[in-house]
Amino acid sequence: MLYDFEASKNVAAGATETLFSFQVPENNILVFRKFGNDIDNMSAWGSVTFSINKNGIGVYPYENIKDQLGFLAIPKDITQIKLNPFDTLTIKVKNDYGSTIMAGIVFQYDLLEV
Repeated sequence: MLYDFEASKNVAAGATETLFSFQVPENNILVFRKFGNDIDNMSAWGSVTFSINKNGIGVYPYENIKDQLGFLAIPKDITQIKLNPFDTLTIKVKNDYGSTIMAGIVFQYDLLEV
């Protein structure tokens, strides 16, 4: 089944926030397909880092996203990320900018029974 997800959060200067965390249920696999991100202060790009993590480890090349990758209204097709039962998918944002920013994500994933 295909799922859409969106979230946004205020991120204080110097802080890291989790925008999404999900553990794949038993007898399922998760296939991460599309991703979009944005921030409310364009001058903060380069100082804000989004990361997609599998079991706490960044997934290359999505572990150090410092620019917009797809739009919130039109998420970008990405290299598929597959997670097995009990794996955890986490999406975080770190703000190294000098003030609070609003960070947002949108993505699509399939959750398939195996």
